[in-house]
Amino acid sequence: METNASRSNRSLASIGYFLPPPSRWLVAVYWVVFILAGAALAQAPRGQTGLIEGRVANAVTGLGIRDVMVRLQSESEDYSITAVSGENGSFTFLEVPAGNYRISGSREGFYSPRTPPAHVSVANQQALKDVGIRLISLARVSGRVFGEDRKPRSDALVSVLRVQYSDGTPWLTPVRSDMNQTSIRDFEVSTNEDGSFTVEGLEDGEYYLVVKTPRVPLVFYPGVSSSTLAVPIVVQPGKDVFGIRFDLPVPDLHVVNFDVVMSDNSGTLGKPLLCSVIQVSDQFYAVVADKESLTSHNDGRWSISPGLSTGSYRVLCTPRPLLYGTTIGLLHVDVTNSDVEAGQMIVSGNVAVRGRIDVSNSDIGAVNYKELRLFLIPDSGWPITLTPGLAAGRPVANDGTFTFRMGEVENVPPGKYQVRLTGLPPNAYIEEIRYDHKTIADGRLQIDRAGDLVLRISGPGAVIKGIVRDARGLPQGNVPVLLLPSMDQRGNHSLFKEVLTDTDGGFVIRGIRRGEYGLISWTKAKAGAHLNSRFMEQFESRVIKVSVPGSSEFIVNPTLVEN
Repeated sequence: METNASRSNRSLASIGYFLPPPSRWLVAVYWVVFILAGAALAQAPRGQTGLIEGRVANAVTGLGIRDVMVRLQSESEDYSITAVSGENGSFTFLEVPAGNYRISGSREGFYSPRTPPAHVSVANQQALKDVGIRLISLARVSGRVFGEDRKPRSDALVSVLRVQYSDGTPWLTPVRSDMNQTSIRDFEVSTNEDGSFTVEGLEDGEYYLVVKTPRVPLVFYPGVSSSTLAVPIVVQPGKDVFGIRFDLPVPDLHVVNFDVVMSDNSGTLGKPLLCSVIQVSDQFYAVVADKESLTSHNDGRWSISPGLSTGSYRVLCTPRPLLYGTTIGLLHVDVTNSDVEAGQMIVSGNVAVRGRIDVSNSDIGAVNYKELRLFLIPDSGWPITLTPGLAAGRPVANDGTFTFRMGEVENVPPGKYQVRLTGLPPNAYIEEIRYDHKTIADGRLQIDRAGDLVLRISGPGAVIKGIVRDARGLPQGNVPVLLLPSMDQRGNHSLFKEVLTDTDGGFVIRGIRRGEYGLISWTKAKAGAHLNSRFMEQFESRVIKVSVPGSSEFIVNPTLVEN
């Protein structure tokens, strides 16, 4: 349907077409102003207003930052307005409708500290002043790469990696930029004639540098072949790191040979297999070789050449493209001081997993099965991205049943998995997991053959609520609160729960199964890190112990842990 506004816009465009070029430009400007003004009037709520004044400053130096886009967003997200900071970082919002807001700033070359967004409240005719926004300048890391002959290498490629967690498993993955950049990209640069390099745009944190040259496989800073021996580069907030020196070692590589053979799940070995996708990773899951650097002998035999240095590796093979949800083979290889005959990688056929969600014994109200999604998360040793059919989750039918298949392809490779179910009512929890008529007490599901998976849902569960405060006693809004099970149940990921506090620091966690738990609130941790026991060791002394005997309600007020 054509509205008055759209008819007016069309008329303006038509008039502009028949005017001489200078007049067309004036009409175009008028048209833009007309549309923007109409959008602002439609978006801004009418009523009582106030004023907000503030300043954007560098969190490290304290100096004002100009040309920052400052955004004021209402808590209800139905109104927003922007301003640009001036010479000394100052900004002003006039005629701001009374209410509660979040305020933030952004500018290329800067990032926001890892703290909750600032909240402001404006009353009628109030002049709210001295509102502060802090940004940190992105850092640079620079250095030089030298070859084994101690001469500069102009043909090296330097990449930046950092630790990420996939369901508790640490992985060294390429750093990617999606902040203050026009597109997502890897942090990867080539060396200059003198072997120098500079990587820009890094936030504070720990990073790992890796160098690749045409003749030498991956070398980690300061010049080691294994990521487990690598030394991280620590970037302080807003501080550049200079003088990094890479000394590439003399290659000490050993050829690794192995055969890939298909199995029929009964233990009978079949014909040799070719790998459509093949990867070699070290103990930190950093990929050190792929199909391009391996040699296939067309009889199922593979050679890793020019070879691998001393260390332990995982070789992973899939005989079909990953898109189709494919069989996976895994081989562990230890390299010492000679070439290695690693034996056979046995690739078992996939199995079909089907089952149902059982809510018959719960008191949680109606369950919308269309909202449920079931995931099988590969346990430590397999990257989740290798099984896209599993990573995307499986929908649940209206009768609570599900099947892990993609078309006619049975897409669950044999192995160990975590079960995750999303979309349950907040007061519900998984009471029991059964596979092939056996209870899975620790949440780790071993799949070796086709079977039925049953998830028994119960509820309502217990409730924990409270307010998070900092060391000064001030409520902390928009910070994570984590509920984690006792040490003997940490392998069951379905028992972990995480929520964010509201603007007043309050939180509510529902659907808690009876048992022993711990509660902690922290400023920010890497996604999935709380599932890693080694990562959590540093926080165990700050965890508040909570015993949940049944469907009760508890009040716990944790103190924010600054991490």
